[in-house]
Amino acid sequence: MAFIISISSTKGGVGKSTTAENLAAEGARRGYRVLIYDMDRQGTSTKFGVRRNELIEKMLESGKKPIPEITQITRNPGEEDVRRTINTLSNSFDIIIIDNKADSDADFQRTAVISDIILTPLSVSHKDIEQIPRIVKIIQTAEETLRLNDPDFIGLDHRLVMNRLKKVSKKRNSEVISFLKEGYSEFVSLSSVIIYETTSYVETEEGATVIDRKAKGAASFQMLFDECIGKRKPSMIRDCFVDQTEGVE
Repeated sequence: MAFIISISSTKGGVGKSTTAENLAAEGARRGYRVLIYDMDRQGTSTKFGVRRNELIEKMLESGKKPIPEITQITRNPGEEDVRRTINTLSNSFDIIIIDNKADSDADFQRTAVISDIILTPLSVSHKDIEQIPRIVKIIQTAEETLRLNDPDFIGLDHRLVMNRLKKVSKKRNSEVISFLKEGYSEFVSLSSVIIYETTSYVETEEGATVIDRKAKGAASFQMLFDECIGKRKPSMIRDCFVDQTEGVE
């Protein structure tokens, strides 16, 4: 069965699709069979998949070694509950990354209960921070559903990922971490990986990510991938802003 990573948020513009694309590229680079399941009507990950396939064809035609393939499937608009479809697909892939629709609590909850890990990208903006109580409620509701079938169920592996942070705003970054520690340490975990804002990591117009280009920002997504599959431990809510070596291994 595939390892399922759900990337979910209660608002748009937090970097869900970019996170999904880069994690998928890293998984493919390591030789895993990777699927991005696009739940969002905007089709950001779907369009990325089309561009990537076109780029691979061009590379093959020019005699260059192509970047690794990533399979992409778009949600059927008439399918309300995708859990059965995703579970069926898990027989054919090593890793499935669900790019959830923003602002859909129902999709967030449904995909959470079938995922091995749930990531929620989060910036230090007030609008993002204000979403945390809503996010916590969704996760708690999903956990209550799972406990109905399994009284011994401990809890979902849900982590906030500080995303698109600016290194020059260290004071603001630390203030937000302290706020999370004081108010939400009982309810949420924080990824040990920080995704800092770089120009290169959002440039996926041609279908290649920072992972494929070995560009600045790649190391953060590599470490986040390691954390997802269990090679790197998350932190609880604490100040985890550390220098991260850039570049592909």
